[in-house]
Amino acid sequence: MVTDQSFIFALMTSQMLKDAAAEAQKKGKESGKGFFARWGDQIRSGFTLYKKYYNMPAESILDESKGNFQIWLSDISKVAVC
Repeated sequence: MVTDQSFIFALMTSQMLKDAAAEAQKKGKESGKGFFARWGDQIRSGFTLYKKYYNMPAESILDESKGNFQIWLSDISKVAVC
């Protein structure tokens, strides 16, 4: 995530992908979707997992996983694009 003060980097674990797929499967079943529609939702869930961070406070993102970290923009002095 990019905020007005920092970059926040969050790990995407295989467990997070599995949980997102299971949730998509559950929601699809509850709404009466067929097998292929639920399957498509499961596949898409891995590509849209990042959207959950849009409404999360920075502290929550950082606390979610031990490997998440933050870089303050004030600590960046130079950026090189190759």
